[in-house]
Amino acid sequence: MGARTFANSVRLRLIRRDLTIRSSGIAPGATIGMHVWIMDGTYIGQSAAIGDYSYINGGARVFSGTLGRYCSIGYNSIIGPPTHPHNHPILSSRVGTSSFYPLSYEQFPNPPLIGDDVWIGANSVVLQGASIGSGAVIGAGAIVTRPVEAFQIVAGVPARTVGQRTLSEDVRRTILKGDIFRLNPDQLATAFGGAPNARDPHDDSL
Repeated sequence: MGARTFANSVRLRLIRRDLTIRSSGIAPGATIGMHVWIMDGTYIGQSAAIGDYSYINGGARVFSGTLGRYCSIGYNSIIGPPTHPHNHPILSSRVGTSSFYPLSYEQFPNPPLIGDDVWIGANSVVLQGASIGSGAVIGAGAIVTRPVEAFQIVAGVPARTVGQRTLSEDVRRTILKGDIFRLNPDQLATAFGGAPNARDPHDDSL
């Protein structure tokens, strides 16, 4: 089985061997990968795609964008929210008809693209038009408005580079190749010289 697209909103708490959902806020059309954890109070929009083995913590809002595999999304983060046309005479979308107001609240012309194994800290915001490379770290409360390169550590408002992850060139090349994240968690741990987990701490389906 691969990623699935939801045809109807999820109404019940769902725990299966390949998927853990504790939120009813998944919009029709959202694409959810395998072994994804979606925690209480989370919203996943119809223009969002979540990669395998990623988790979305409680209160997060993923309106639009593509998240790679093994992404870690902190509590109350917001990804790819709707926007307002800055140069339009009226900012409020409550004014006028669709022919007057050029952008629907449900339109996402430039959804963010997020790589594999990205850690987005609690209360962060990733705006439309931003991108985040694989292995990057977004500090809690940051607002990402522009591209973040792989392995960068960013923080602040707007988010700025505050460091780089310390990884060997061999590890960087392996991560950037991307294929490594097709492995399951035990295989991934072994590939980097670790021991497989006896039990996934987020999985209460065992």
